[in-house]
Amino acid sequence: LSSLLVERCEQLVLVDLSLRSVLCSQEKARSRGDSGARGGVGGLVADAGTLELAADCASAVVAANLVDLLEEPSEFLRSASRWLRSDGELILSTPEPSFGGDDDQTLRNVLEALEYSVEELRDGVPWLRTHSARYSQIYWLQVVRASI
Repeated sequence: LSSLLVERCEQLVLVDLSLRSVLCSQEKARSRGDSGARGGVGGLVADAGTLELAADCASAVVAANLVDLLEEPSEFLRSASRWLRSDGELILSTPEPSFGGDDDQTLRNVLEALEYSVEELRDGVPWLRTHSARYSQIYWLQVVRASI
């Protein structure tokens, strides 16, 4: 994902709890050569659920398969609304839009309660998670593009 995002932004900041993941993502983004982010590719080892960033610092926040893993997904989404500039977008995907419940509308409901405008929502998007040559898992994601 980082190798695709780097071509679409001025600066890319990658955040993960895993140093290995951050370093691998940085390498993939930087391998795109001159077509990458003009402001560079930064990496941060941190818990996205407790991340503190300045208000209005981002034109986009992309959270791929993250919100369902957080202790407080609503708090992360609230924080992301502060980070986003007025014309910014939140793009996220999750295999668990119900956050452990029974209602797959939970994610949309939380976003709307936080005053996001859901611009696009796609359900049933396949994600193949490959662990090795002999072991893969398939997930069906809900993908959302929203603005604040």
